[in-house]
Amino acid sequence: MTTQVEKQNFIFSAADDTQIYCQRWPVDKPVAIVQLVHGGAEHAGRYQRLARALNSRGYAVYAEDHRGHGRTGEINTSLGDMGEANAFERVCDDVLALGRRAKTEYPGIPLIIIGHSLGSLIVQRILLQHSQEYAAAVLSGSPDITAIAAAAELVHAEVDRVGRDQVSEVLDTATMENFAAAIPNAETPLDWLSRDRQQLQLYADDPWCGYALCAGVWQDLIAAMLVTTEISAVAATLRRDLPVYILSGSDDPVHDNWAAIDRLAGNYRQCGLRDVTVKSYAGGRHEMFNEINREDVVAELLEWLDSKLS
Repeated sequence: MTTQVEKQNFIFSAADDTQIYCQRWPVDKPVAIVQLVHGGAEHAGRYQRLARALNSRGYAVYAEDHRGHGRTGEINTSLGDMGEANAFERVCDDVLALGRRAKTEYPGIPLIIIGHSLGSLIVQRILLQHSQEYAAAVLSGSPDITAIAAAAELVHAEVDRVGRDQVSEVLDTATMENFAAAIPNAETPLDWLSRDRQQLQLYADDPWCGYALCAGVWQDLIAAMLVTTEISAVAATLRRDLPVYILSGSDDPVHDNWAAIDRLAGNYRQCGLRDVTVKSYAGGRHEMFNEINREDVVAELLEWLDSKLS
């Protein structure tokens, strides 16, 4: 029987000496390590319930707060500001470094990576060069990369206008308000995240959630992500036998009426990936791990993970 251990907090120094705040949910004798990669304008601590569910099935869990997010943002820069140019690539390096640390702490144990929203984009980017480091990858709430890229001219103009370390109200309106408007009869601007009122209140009350990302984050994201849509580039580097699980709510406004999910799965299959599973949850919104049917979502995720390790 797997024994859960009390959650542990620690900080590691990134390659540029940035202090990265991390959390570890250990178990004794894990069957695998799961690394959680959180979304934008949130933090790793919100994944406590998912981490404990993973613990119960024998998975040790690790997660960090990205630059400009949670306690990492608090101790280094400020919330929403990931740092100087190419910060998104440095976030990817931080995620890689934490995963490698986890493997040194549990040598010989397979590593699985789960990314939500912005975290999904981080994972997609990392897999281009490092898919051999992971036993499986899970992508949750994956945004429409083509829509983000289509806004490149506006993003660059806003960076020039306000500075990369400042919030652009224009960009914030073009994203968050559009997502909120996509939910019919919404009662709050956060309804696009979940149908669970309690979870929305927890998000609203959390000082490390819901702030606007600085203009430079969007600029770096566009520069880093365009290559992930190039079939030839992805096919040249991605391991063909990597199992990928893509999950999303049918009513999540970030995937353009499911077009982005079809494109993501289709690109991976076109690149030769042999094991791509797509799961749609009817009526679900952006945060399926915080949705009203989250127990089913997590149970099906655990079943898929277990099947890949058997």
